[in-house]
Amino acid sequence: MKRIVLSLSLAIAIIFAGSAYAQTVDQKSKETKTATQTQVKTEAQKADPAQLQQQKAQQNPKNKPLNPQEKATKAVERIGQKVKDLTPDQVKKLTELHVKSYTQMDKDKLAFKDDKVKTQEAMKAESKKLNDGIKGILTPEQVKAYTAANEKQKTDSNAAKKADKKPVPATETAPVKEEKK
Repeated sequence: MKRIVLSLSLAIAIIFAGSAYAQTVDQKSKETKTATQTQVKTEAQKADPAQLQQQKAQQNPKNKPLNPQEKATKAVERIGQKVKDLTPDQVKKLTELHVKSYTQMDKDKLAFKDDKVKTQEAMKAESKKLNDGIKGILTPEQVKAYTAANEKQKTDSNAAKKADKKPVPATETAPVKEEKK
């Protein structure tokens, strides 16, 4: 009887010891994995943005960086969808305008890559210049359609952002009991 009790006790002790060892090994594995991921992220942050963009493009071909001509072509296509009746001359002028603008934006990104505020200011200025140029090429009716489509896109985007925000749950506090003296 003592043998059975001792062997059962020993078996239970071995099971608990094995379980504790497995948890320790699993915890160390997680710590090592987290440290490695942190190191990779830190190295990625130190890397050149152009290199990061190339790495992303290699990992996922959909993220392939576009050159200014490709960006311009896509932008003019989007304008054509908003306005509907662009003439071939307008398409040519819009494409040239966009190529020039996107080339300047790329130069600004490189010139101010260490200063986020200056980069944003340069992008805003170039975007305003681009938008004014677009309105100068389009007819008054097209400008109305273009502006209306952009406003609708902004409101839709803002509504989607608001929908994505999750409401912060109200925290319940325990009622405070007043001490009687």
